[in-house]
Parts: sequence; C-alpha cells; structure tokens
Amino acid sequence: PTENQIAEYILENSTSVPQISLDDFSEQIYVSKSTIIRFCKKLGFRGFKELCVELARDYDSFMSADTLLDVSFPIAEEDTPEDLAAKMMTLNYRGIADTYRDLDMNALGRIADRMYEAEIITVFAQEQYLQPAEELERRLSALGYAIHIESNPNAAAARCYSLSEGAVTLFITYDAKEASMIRCARILSERRIPVCLLSGPTGGSLLKYADEAVQIGYYEPSPRLTALGSRTGIQLVCDILFALLFHRDYARNMDTAEKLREIRKQTEAVFSK
Repeated sequence: PTENQIAEYILENSTSVPQISLDDFSEQIYVSKSTIIRFCKKLGFRGFKELCVELARDYDSFMSADTLLDVSFPIAEEDTPEDLAAKMMTLNYRGIADTYRDLDMNALGRIADRMYEAEIITVFAQEQYLQPAEELERRLSALGYAIHIESNPNAAAARCYSLSEGAVTLFITYDAKEASMIRCARILSERRIPVCLLSGPTGGSLLKYADEAVQIGYYEPSPRLTALGSRTGIQLVCDILFALLFHRDYARNMDTAEKLREIRKQTEAVFSK
C-alpha cells in the first residue's frame, strides 16, 4: 500500500516532483525517506535524485514532441501571438532543462573556488552573452568582489597583458569561436593566468586553453536568428555560480545584503517625501 501511495503521487505530480527535495517529498506524502529510496531502487534507480532526473527528462521529451521547433529560426510568418509565446516558453524551458540535467557541478565548484580566491576577476563576454555577464558582475560587485567585464574585442588583448598574478579570468560564450576571445585565451594561457570557460556543448577552440570549463548541454546550431535557449542556459549557470560564491561567506554576505537593503529603504524614504 505504501509503494502504491508513492507511485500514485508521482504519477499525479510528475512535473512538480523533480523540483522538490527528498525531505520535502517525504513530508508531503507522510512516508519515510528510507522507504522512498527503496521504492526508487526497485524501479532501477540509485536513489530519489536519479528518479527526478528521469522524470525531468521525460517531461522535456514531451515538451519537445508537443512543439516542433527550428531552434535556429523559430519565428514563422504564419505564427499567431499564442504560437510565438509557446515557442519562446519552450525554447527557454529547453535551455534550462538541458543545462541543469547535464551540469557538471564539480567543475563549476572549481571555477567558484578560483574566483573566490582571486584578487581580481576579469570576465570576457560579447553580444547576447554580455547580459548574463553584466548581471553576474553587478551581483558580485555588491558583495565586494573586484570584478571587471571586457566586452571590447579591440581592447581585450591589452587587458590580458595588464593582468598580473592573482587574477582569474572567466570567458562566457556559447560558440567559443570568437577570434578575439581565442587570442585572449592564448595570451592568458602563455602568461599562466587561469582561464575559466562557460560555453556551449562543443567548447570550440577556447576549450584547449581553459583550466576549468563548464559546457551547457543545450544545443543551438549556427547560423541562428538570435540566441534564445542558449542564453537562458548560460544565465542559469551564472546564477548558480553566484549562489556558490554567496554561500562561501554566507554570514558576511547576508550582512552585506541587509545593509544594502537598509540603504535602499532609506533612499526610497528620502525620495518619497
């Protein structure tokens, strides 16, 4: 009866179960964690997390089958506003699901370690991937990190030569084929400045210069109209990277966040008078 209870709940809530923890799942259905784990193993999974990954993959397959898309050129002349909204939702969902499902947390943790220990962080990003980079810079600057974005291809090489020991670099790009970025990575590698890479599944020519690399699982072929799912996948990785760094000094960062919140409240009070 208990196993039937678990199975029925999963079938009725197959889209929400992958998003909750084993502790929460146990509390919701009033079944012990050990019983849930035994149930998962009877189905051929190593544990609850592996079951959740498979449920998420099945839902992703359903979404893909339900909406056939040309991910490079998803907008069609005959599309209705509802069609366009559904396509944008599907592309962004796929970008997040594919990225999360295959994310190498060990490699991302090592990148976070290097950034945490760095005296200065330089982020190289261009075009559609500049936005996630700028958001990461804004958040980390607020926590006291010395971080700079280099988005100008003409000035990037000079920046590479100006970096000294204690610096760490982060390249954010999907294709990893930009000539200016490859040149910069080569210069940094020769100067023994650590190169960290967030890229698409191929890694491009930049991969051979990277000391640490995280490649998102979402595939978006070229040429393309614009980056949609890939940008969302990169944004997710940047968000997780920020969370890892915030967690490194949790108490101090929470104190900083509270001070910033108080300053914001005081500023709003002044302007509301």
